[in-house]
Amino acid sequence: MEGKAARLRRRARTRIKRRQPRRRGSAARMISVRVLGRPGARRRRSAAAKRKRPAATWRRGAARKAGSGRSVRRTAGRFRVSAGRRKAGSRGRGTGKIGRRIAGLRKRRRQLARTVVDPEGQPVGLWESTRDYVRTVHGERFADYYQEHYHGDFTELSDSLGLDGQVHGNLRAGRVHGHPAFTALIEGARVWEKNGAVIAPDNKLLADVSWDYLGDRVYGWDHPVFRQWRQPPLAHIPETAGLLTFIWSGNYFHWLYDVLPRVDLLRRSGIPIGKYIVPRDELQFQDDTLNLLGIPKEMRIEIDHDFHARIDRLVVPSFVRGLTDHPSEYPKWATDFLRYEFLYTKDVPVSGEFERIYVSRARAWQRRILNEDQVQQTLQERGFRTVFLEQTPFMEQVRIFASARAIVAPHGAGLANLAFCAPGTKVIEMLPPNYVSNYFWHLSNQVGLQHYHLLGESYVKPREDWWDGSADFTVDADKLRRLLDMAGV
Repeated sequence: MEGKAARLRRRARTRIKRRQPRRRGSAARMISVRVLGRPGARRRRSAAAKRKRPAATWRRGAARKAGSGRSVRRTAGRFRVSAGRRKAGSRGRGTGKIGRRIAGLRKRRRQLARTVVDPEGQPVGLWESTRDYVRTVHGERFADYYQEHYHGDFTELSDSLGLDGQVHGNLRAGRVHGHPAFTALIEGARVWEKNGAVIAPDNKLLADVSWDYLGDRVYGWDHPVFRQWRQPPLAHIPETAGLLTFIWSGNYFHWLYDVLPRVDLLRRSGIPIGKYIVPRDELQFQDDTLNLLGIPKEMRIEIDHDFHARIDRLVVPSFVRGLTDHPSEYPKWATDFLRYEFLYTKDVPVSGEFERIYVSRARAWQRRILNEDQVQQTLQERGFRTVFLEQTPFMEQVRIFASARAIVAPHGAGLANLAFCAPGTKVIEMLPPNYVSNYFWHLSNQVGLQHYHLLGESYVKPREDWWDGSADFTVDADKLRRLLDMAGV
């Protein structure tokens, strides 16, 4: 049996005091250890505990190993080892939600680094920018494989006027500068799945031209090529192909503004394109617009989520909107391209029957006007005609908006057609009070339209867990009359 003297000596060498602090955020139980060692004493710790020791403790441990008992007594002291979650924002390897996610990504990187490169398999790394990849691979021939376009693009913004001249904070005057766009020629690249992830020949993802959607836009190490890899059979495309994919290509606005302007970038590259890789959404407006741009069906490779192919020469245009840009900040060159291709170069007859239009969303699944009967009655008194765009052919939509001189509409993708309006057209956009988006105010400024806004009263989401922009809402008919008077309509 251990004697009293031996027990006291043991307790003097090491005292461990445990305490349980108040939980706050991701704070967790901390273990405070005080070490009082005798000359030559060494503490044994598990490998897991050593990994959690702070840098200062490592230095003290080294001193204990290298020095005498005197240095042990001088360097011994109090330190903390995390036994659970750290406070949010603290440094180190916490076990909170963010900490676990970071640890998981680091683990995945280590696993990928040990993986034998399979030229047909899952990517083993990424390039943050296509520019870096091309410069690294081609060096002095960089300019033969990478071109930049539209330097100095900007949009001047004027206030959108609300009722009684009020201006919402999201709709104030300013200037927005665009980023340069680019095109890159990648020889031997792979394209994976419908959203068009681009995998370079060194089996690394080109992050800046590879976005995906998992409840929200994802890119980089969060991309499904690292987290949800599937390996469909690898096809081979032995010609030059241009990439025209986007995560929300099935939406009318995003098709017009995130996909079609990339055709302009492909043309500016000067590289003859034999095939165009496009998403298979099977929507009529996609077929109509591609035909009008000189891309008939026989020149398209329509892809879905089982697509996986290596292309001998892949021409990759940058996304129209940059990764760090505000969601509404589409460059002016994109609007100019749409107006030139579908308005200026086409014979679009203007009709007086569409001089004043109300764009209804009654057939949509979100962001509908709940008291639309009152709104329509108010507008009919002033000669407005109600239009439904869902089943209207593309060029007919162009004609309707080119003919309009006054437009009233709830916020929605159909207002992408403002790109085809005549300068000076008056636009009254109705918005749910919980979602004041400035996409179409921004677009109105690029075309030279007079933009007004009217916030709704009450709102309700079709489903509680849906995003804020889905809310249906009511509009005060009296306020609408006053805003029409103010706009001179």
